[in-house]
Amino acid sequence: LAAEGGDLDSDDEDENEGDTNRLFDDHTLNFEHICPITHEAPLNPVLWGPTQQVFERQAVLDYVSSTSNDDFVTHPVTRAIYLLQDFPNVLIPVNDYRRPLIMAERQRLGLEIIIRNNSPFD
Repeated sequence: LAAEGGDLDSDDEDENEGDTNRLFDDHTLNFEHICPITHEAPLNPVLWGPTQQVFERQAVLDYVSSTSNDDFVTHPVTRAIYLLQDFPNVLIPVNDYRRPLIMAERQRLGLEIIIRNNSPFD
């Protein structure tokens, strides 16, 4: 839409459309790559449970220590309940195509990054 008395530049419109399309590409950073606890691209990304939502590992550990009762912890997004004794086993390190995207976003923002080898055990 053109502003009152103004005109849209078609080149600006094309540039903005490309940015919007980038958000939906499977190999670009999107909301699933931003930790819902810290609202940042995680330094040490992990998956918690069956969702594809990425979390910052330390933020999850802090969340669990501050919100769990003696036996259970509630997932902050899905609200699923996990036994506290099983909790450490449900965090899965992110070592797939998402890791370089997340680290690139951290670097773009001037945040600390971790470079890892391809081994999932680094």
